[in-house]
Amino acid sequence: MRDNRPIWRFGRTSSFGVWFRSRPNGKLLVLFWAGAIFSRETTVVYRITEKTEDAPEDSPPVDVEFKQRITPSLTVTEKCGALLSRSDFPMVVFASGSDVVYSGDDLKTFKRLQKIPGRMFFNLSSLGHDEAESFDLPELDPEIYETGDDEDEDDTKKGLLIPICRISVKQDRLGRLRAVDVLDILRNDTLAFEAGEDEDEEPEEPEAPDNPCEPHDGDGAGDPAGEGESSGGGAGAGGAADEPAGEGGVRPCDSED
Repeated sequence: MRDNRPIWRFGRTSSFGVWFRSRPNGKLLVLFWAGAIFSRETTVVYRITEKTEDAPEDSPPVDVEFKQRITPSLTVTEKCGALLSRSDFPMVVFASGSDVVYSGDDLKTFKRLQKIPGRMFFNLSSLGHDEAESFDLPELDPEIYETGDDEDEDDTKKGLLIPICRISVKQDRLGRLRAVDVLDILRNDTLAFEAGEDEDEEPEEPEAPDNPCEPHDGDGAGDPAGEGESSGGGAGAGGAADEPAGEGGVRPCDSED
């Protein structure tokens, strides 16, 4: 049977080179050659310096300095493939670590392609019954990524996948599947800033209860100078200041009798 291949370089001379083989009963064998991914992990290192006493008055209260640290790494995926049906297409192919996984355009469920030893890659008769495996996205590191909301966390997991291509097929008159498009995926990343919620806020201390002897609306009760109508005389005159404190350490109000 004639090979159904993309027009660009494939197989042993191209990273993630893809091969297709039609199978009976509307099946299509999809094979991926090994791929290489060069990743750069960027860490933002910041330093906050508080304003010193001898700094100019119009200088900001703190000085914030940002620098970047880049850690490179190389990941090589193994040869892999699976026998797929019409319902698996269009399929979007990603790399997750050393695994090659795929999903539909809705990005709801993911499956992993079976890894194939190098000596068996071209032995097509031994690859006729390999099915894709169910694949769960890796867990997030809570020290780096926002977690808590299930929907947002799931979207973040999908965003960490490395896109490879999107494959669509058609079915001919004999019921055989043929690849129509193998499209490179162009990334369109955006960056936004959002205020996060404050964590571990200290509870506010309850306010002291109102003193019933405090003046209200011009009332002279509890006048600190002892000049109000209900003060009973100043502290020097042996008035209410010499009386014992009441419940809770609050001096009882002066009597008007």
